[in-house]
Amino acid sequence: MITWIAFAKTMAAWSDAKVPFTTDPLFESIALERAEEMAAVPHEAMMDLLNVNESIALRTCGQYQRIRNGEAEQMPALAAYSGAVFKRIAVRDFDTDDWLFAQDHLRIMSSLYGILRPLDRISAYRLDATSVIAYGKTVAESWRPLLTGPFISLVKDSGGVLLDLASEEMRLFLDWDQVRTSVRVVKADFYERRSGRLKSVTMFAKMCRGEMARYVIRNRIDNPGQLTSFTWDGFAYDASESTAERMVFVRQQTPDKSRTV
Repeated sequence: MITWIAFAKTMAAWSDAKVPFTTDPLFESIALERAEEMAAVPHEAMMDLLNVNESIALRTCGQYQRIRNGEAEQMPALAAYSGAVFKRIAVRDFDTDDWLFAQDHLRIMSSLYGILRPLDRISAYRLDATSVIAYGKTVAESWRPLLTGPFISLVKDSGGVLLDLASEEMRLFLDWDQVRTSVRVVKADFYERRSGRLKSVTMFAKMCRGEMARYVIRNRIDNPGQLTSFTWDGFAYDASESTAERMVFVRQQTPDKSRTV
């Protein structure tokens, strides 16, 4: 089974994670070509390209220039991102066996580097999946013909099951119909039950994805059926809401006792 997560916009400047080794990203040459192109973008144009303010645009331009010049700090991918999913994975206490299992069973989709393994060396960058970079194509669209085949082969070689903990946007990087007809995709969803209805809260969903990815790694999970025992902060598997291809985890909303009737 391959567990799949999305990259985060926020990244660390450096990492002191203790890892057994590091590896070259599989699509490093393409990433370096794109970084060189991005390094030539003026910060005013970067503001429009990424829809960010001037401060973030200037910082991003600097990141790409350092990558182009070979001066950028490199970090293992799973320790490089600092979004909610990655904070909950919490690699700071990983031992060697955790890292080795993650390297074989976890993949990160990246707008700059394509498909990443946890121990792949990467540098801080910012690039949105939907940014239009050339010939009217978005970043995700430009990756699609390059990533779909290798991604399917990876999942097939790992048992033919994909645990989807990525955001919906990450499907744009792949020919998703081809993926779904080639391998078994099992998606995990996380909801709160409020007034009898299921509601997805984005931040909680991200945290749950990170906690589940950590659970998979620390417990050497290689079968979706083993995830029915996963619990975190009140979220638990709900068999009545789940199907063979969609595992639903629900937390009952706690009544606000501070309210006066």
